[in-house]
Amino acid sequence: PFQISVCLSALYVKYPLEKGNDLYQYGVIDPSHIPDHDEYTMYIKDYNYSYKKERKSNHDIVSNSSKFSYGNLNPNNKYVGDCSIRALASALDTTWYDAVDILSKEALRIHQVYINHEEVVENVLLSLGFVKHKYFPVRLTCSQFCQKMDTMYENAQILVYAGKSHIVSLTKENGHYQLMDTWDSSNELAGCYFTKEIKKLEKESISFLEQILIHPTFGEGIVVAQKKDMLTIEFDSGKKEILLSWVLKNCEIIQ
Repeated sequence: PFQISVCLSALYVKYPLEKGNDLYQYGVIDPSHIPDHDEYTMYIKDYNYSYKKERKSNHDIVSNSSKFSYGNLNPNNKYVGDCSIRALASALDTTWYDAVDILSKEALRIHQVYINHEEVVENVLLSLGFVKHKYFPVRLTCSQFCQKMDTMYENAQILVYAGKSHIVSLTKENGHYQLMDTWDSSNELAGCYFTKEIKKLEKESISFLEQILIHPTFGEGIVVAQKKDMLTIEFDSGKKEILLSWVLKNCEIIQ
């Protein structure tokens, strides 16, 4: 038995998961009952999954798939509820905070209160130069999708919808693409996906000190320090440390 209560505009469902433990969450228990483009879909898909698998800790992920690599960019080491933030941060090689900022600004622009909403995520990716592709005519699992990407892209940033609306980024390990996430979605069906080919970083050996650039979130800034592959950039909002590889991919450098 489960108990339902309504609070103004939100529906909460309370149901027992384990002895002595209850879970409150938005929506319904089974994510398969949610329409594909419902704003809660990614959240619930991501949130429910953690309760289907036993684990000793967040880092103790057991997977038999060679196409899965554990990674968690959440600063509080949480592993569910923010899949689009983790995926965007991983794909852009930036911080969880930067990804939240980028998604939040787009959500505000289109008057959407959920930064996990598919429209927000897709608008951000398209604005950053990603290309959206339909899923393959013969549906692939995410594991098979990674193998397919190996044959199509030598070096690219790639994100894919796993299952209904969970989104995950790919990373390249030992020359092969793998899912990089807090849980293994390699057996989920791969849906639409986004790609952005990476150009060779010909400027990595050049000094960027006192270089002026435009960050997609923080606006114009100036490089005040450079240490190996890390730049310290001073913006109006303060100093930020950003990987040089990310700057070359995503920032406009003023000549």
